[in-house]
Amino acid sequence: MIMSSSGTLYKQVDTLIFPKRVLLASIFGPPVLVWTMTKVGTTSIARSLQNKLGKYRVFGEHNLNDPNWPRSVTLHNEFIIKKRPVKIITAVRDPISQSVSNFFHKYTFYTGDSVTDPKLNINAMMDIFLKTRIDISWESWFEENIKKYLEVDIYDYPFSSDKGYLTLKKENFDILLLKTETDNPLKEEAIKLFLGLDSFVIEDQNVGDQKEYSKIYKAFKENAKFSNRYLENIRNSKYLNHFYSEKEIDLMFQRWSSGEKV
Repeated sequence: MIMSSSGTLYKQVDTLIFPKRVLLASIFGPPVLVWTMTKVGTTSIARSLQNKLGKYRVFGEHNLNDPNWPRSVTLHNEFIIKKRPVKIITAVRDPISQSVSNFFHKYTFYTGDSVTDPKLNINAMMDIFLKTRIDISWESWFEENIKKYLEVDIYDYPFSSDKGYLTLKKENFDILLLKTETDNPLKEEAIKLFLGLDSFVIEDQNVGDQKEYSKIYKAFKENAKFSNRYLENIRNSKYLNHFYSEKEIDLMFQRWSSGEKV
């Protein structure tokens, strides 16, 4: 049978095959769910864990219980509703860098421009970037996911910027929260302790600087500067102030600030 689209094929696989994979997961040990917002560097972690533990034990998802994606519904029903023991890994990232990464991941969709032969200059890219409001997702992701389904408010738990990660437990759910900017050796050690592994190495994958849009992505990161009005809205957010120190925030804004008020 010819599928009308890759999306249709994925949905059929998710409906017919994925539930069996979920049921098999506990045979190999506690399932690991890498459950994060987009573009926070966890694809490398999930795939490295699959290489270490086997693909049947490790799952990656951005949102659970999404009716458009049967696998997210299956994960919700099997892990959350049934409260099966599961190890959950989630992450945070500098919201400006995350939003920029999201923008270039779908650059042609947002701009209509070519990633390999772009016609837009940096200023035009910035105008479109600001209008798309890609930066909305990080503001509410934990409330709409972890808090909604696990009844765990991440903001109730102090986060050490120096340590770079947080572990907590709620019923059958063990949660490890990582900060993307934390050096890989520290993240590897945190994951190793969290999962009881003898060793673990993060193998970089899905890196923006290595993709077909890498040239314009790099140019944007090196040249884009934002107004104080845009940056102050982020600076005053609960998210940024909970996970990042004043020193980190100052350095972040020195990097991105144009010095202009509007």
